[in-house]
Amino acid sequence: MHKIWIIGTNPPCPRCGLLTHLIETIVSAENKAATVRHLAYTDPKASDFAHTQGLIPGTAKNVARLLDLPIDPVLLNQCYDRRDDPENLPYEPYNQFGWTYALDQYLQPYEQAAKGVGILMTPVLIINGQLKHAGSVPPLTDLTRWLNAL
Repeated sequence: MHKIWIIGTNPPCPRCGLLTHLIETIVSAENKAATVRHLAYTDPKASDFAHTQGLIPGTAKNVARLLDLPIDPVLLNQCYDRRDDPENLPYEPYNQFGWTYALDQYLQPYEQAAKGVGILMTPVLIINGQLKHAGSVPPLTDLTRWLNAL
């Protein structure tokens, strides 16, 4: 049985919720022999995994504090209004969480800086103990490839 973990916020933020739902839906639709588990980034198992990477689990807010680069709430909220962007379309069947591609784009500087400040940034995707992606919702092509390899 394959093990898939998504480390995120609890309750899930739009990014963590979408990634978890995507994985659960694909695993179920393709009858993969896998268990899918959403772990809060504060869960001891999330901390244990992050430590194997030399990091601690955290969110974009944690990265922002360490960088002293605040997340602008006005700009962040504007990301949620960009539901008509074409980049959202492939995710639309799974997206009941308010995620937008603009949200991941806005948080990309925090994602890029996360490891440098010691953070394994949510959402985190781990398949069979191997880190596949962290800090954003990965492209569907990558998810499909990773899950097809199971």
